[in-house]
Amino acid sequence: SAREEEAALPVVREVAGNGACADCGAPAPTWASINLGVTLCLACAGVHRRLGTHLSKVRSLELDTRQWSATQLALMVALGNQRVNRCYYARPPPCDEAIDATSAPAAREAFLRAKYERRAFTARRGQPPPPPPHVLAAAAAADDAAAIIEAMALGAPLDSPAPADASPAPPLPPPP
Repeated sequence: SAREEEAALPVVREVAGNGACADCGAPAPTWASINLGVTLCLACAGVHRRLGTHLSKVRSLELDTRQWSATQLALMVALGNQRVNRCYYARPPPCDEAIDATSAPAAREAFLRAKYERRAFTARRGQPPPPPPHVLAAAAAADDAAAIIEAMALGAPLDSPAPADASPAPPLPPPP
């Protein structure tokens, strides 16, 4: 119900690392990328919207509460900024290329495109091609949040259907 969704959103903010923007570190983020599982400040959320919904689907933690499904909330709780950044930001760039809450819009956009489009900071930067779609589907079926985000960070296609022989993924457990 809408009341349950509104009550669940504070739980998203309590997940490890979610008290600051996943990308620039600005405190008290009010936005989220519901498919990446991270919280964002307003400035980074704007760039995420420009990245396109194939990379990041942005929702407000305060305004879009009726658009959040129980599955999206569970994913946000299962992932969170710390876990996602262990994959997407495993190999940080030199300090002069990183962004902070005061970064200029152009620098912010360049950094986020490197991080999410080119996956320039993942552990496997410059290594083999992305995993096949079934790797992501298998991780989802196993309810393995860490494997899901790793497959996503390494470029597994998000919009691919699960293999025909895959059973439906069990629901994620309710937030703690």
